[in-house]
Amino acid sequence: MDLIVICSYILFSMLLFLILKFLNKRYSITLFEYVSISLIFIVIISLFYKFNKYIFLVSLFLMIVDLIFITYVKEDNFFKNTKIIKMYIVLIISSFLVNKYLINTNIVYLDNSTLRIIVWLFIIYFIYQFIKSKNISYKSYKVNASSNYDFDREYVILAYTKMKIKYKDLIEENTNISNIIYASLVYFNNIRPLYLRKVDNFKFKLDNRKRPLGIMQIESSKLISDSESILIGMKEIDKIYTKLKSKSKAKKSELNYNVIKQYFKKYDYDKIIEIYDEICKF
Repeated sequence: MDLIVICSYILFSMLLFLILKFLNKRYSITLFEYVSISLIFIVIISLFYKFNKYIFLVSLFLMIVDLIFITYVKEDNFFKNTKIIKMYIVLIISSFLVNKYLINTNIVYLDNSTLRIIVWLFIIYFIYQFIKSKNISYKSYKVNASSNYDFDREYVILAYTKMKIKYKDLIEENTNISNIIYASLVYFNNIRPLYLRKVDNFKFKLDNRKRPLGIMQIESSKLISDSESILIGMKEIDKIYTKLKSKSKAKKSELNYNVIKQYFKKYDYDKIIEIYDEICKF
């Protein structure tokens, strides 16, 4: 097999990975949908790409890309999630069978083939049901694109625990606003995860243009780390807290809500308040 063909399979797997990440981030796709979408992608690619003899390798490379992402970007153990491992085993076997018995035999593309009709009807039906079940529309995408992020209690507590372990020494000194900081870290790390922040840093090195940087998304005209962004954010939030406290006799919880609303007014501060509440309960 030609090296160029292998490289093209790797590129296809990376494209598929980005598509799946986007869909999962926005619509929380199931493992079945993950496998089905991957198989549909492979079938569609095989239509336009003549070097499709081993196109099932896209699914194998997809698993490798996901492994690298989870291990080096999310800094987690890929192999601890047995459901994901089983899902990839099913995907690789399924894509091999599709490759062997549908794509390479050209049965799918025969004009008068009943099997061709069945396969494409299934693809169309699956896409229709997926769009219907996820309530996908152009209008809903425009309205919810910036705020459709899942923050269930389990996710918040797990993310909070990780942030506390990692940044405790930076944050714990300021107990008045510590939970606000942790809530913002959970929020920003979800909407702007580590790999995207690394992209931001790379873009900054190229053009030196002021942009939000670090985990706290601080507007900066110089390159800053996550820790530095936390220190800057803490300083600004503490100023707002002190100012509002001197002018108000509100309870601490109400005071902190007002701090969040003022500092995070450009973002979805209602979600940050929800995260803050879960952290306070914990």
